Amino acid sequence: MTGRSAPPPEWTELAGRITAFLPELPAPEAARIVAGMTPAARTRIRDHLRLHPDALVSGASDAPRSVQALITSLAGAGITGVKAPSCLRCGRVRPLRRAVPGGRVCLGCEGVLADVTQHEVDAWLASGPGTHYEVRDFVVWAARRGHSRDLLVPHRPKADPEGLDEDSHWELLQQCLTDTALPLEVRAAGAVLLLFGQHVTRIAALPADALATVDGHTVLILDRTPIRLPEPLALLLTKLTRQEPPGGWAANSPRRWLFPGTRPGRHLSSTVLARRLTAHHIPVRPARTTALVQLAQDLPPAVLAPMLGLHVITAQQWRRRAATDWTSYLEARRGEPVGRQATREADSRRAALDGVPQQSEVPAPGGVSDVP
Repeated sequence: MTGRSAPPPEWTELAGRITAFLPELPAPEAARIVAGMTPAARTRIRDHLRLHPDALVSGASDAPRSVQALITSLAGAGITGVKAPSCLRCGRVRPLRRAVPGGRVCLGCEGVLADVTQHEVDAWLASGPGTHYEVRDFVVWAARRGHSRDLLVPHRPKADPEGLDEDSHWELLQQCLTDTALPLEVRAAGAVLLLFGQHVTRIAALPADALATVDGHTVLILDRTPIRLPEPLALLLTKLTRQEPPGGWAANSPRRWLFPGTRPGRHLSSTVLARRLTAHHIPVRPARTTALVQLAQDLPPAVLAPMLGLHVITAQQWRRRAATDWTSYLEARRGEPVGRQATREADSRRAALDGVPQQSEVPAPGGVSDVP
């Protein structure tokens, strides 16, 4: 009876290299594993273990796919000493398919994304439409997960809003103040829009007590600082508050809004108000842009923000659009007589103690105190 032939020396060598760092793996089991390999796999694994004897336990990312398959099979057999290789770029334990300088990478790190440079990103953004900037979230996601290097994609730049020319702006304002052929709510909303650059949403939601009288002067309270109104606008808004409410349920409800709607207790819809302004040739966005630019030319952000209910950063952005230098304004304030400064400070303290908001001493936009 003929005995079983001895395995080839190459098989024995490979089995010895496998068990060298895995003492818990029995030699007969290692020989069985080697015998079940294909010739090509045995050659690749043997060559790799000759260069990297600890490849089965180091977790190095340069392990070829045949070594990765061996590690997977050993782990499935309950050998705890093996360690699966991790991706060179993202560091996660995944099948590593592509060889790159320094090791191997997983499927998510393959392709050109990992090789993209900042210069290529900048050139691509500059050569295409503005929709290219929408890739920003994806680039941030890819960099955080190790699929690419850190790349900078700025937020999509916003085009500067277009405004009206100065003559058209003041012609529309004069029309709102004097043209009795226009509906009263259109005249009032248009005047507030053209003078103070308020969103139509805020104009439609102005409460009735936003129009008040302070020290004998009619003021409009848009935020924290009451604004003394020019006489024509004061008369127009006062007339609006005395107008008969619209028919329907609103006629039986107390007047809580400058622009009441037809539903009880609700103000006029901003969409409806915007449509009425547009129907009477008052462009909402250009009118607001022009008003805010003119206000930013006349007032510093620290005054403009609490007067109109803007965030300070937003007021600063409008100042940059207006490109105004405030050196002369500050010099004028420094040169103000001491007695007037003391009076102003005393009035401020007294108003704070009385709980009455101080009235703004800033003139109407553009320095107009009275509009014809």
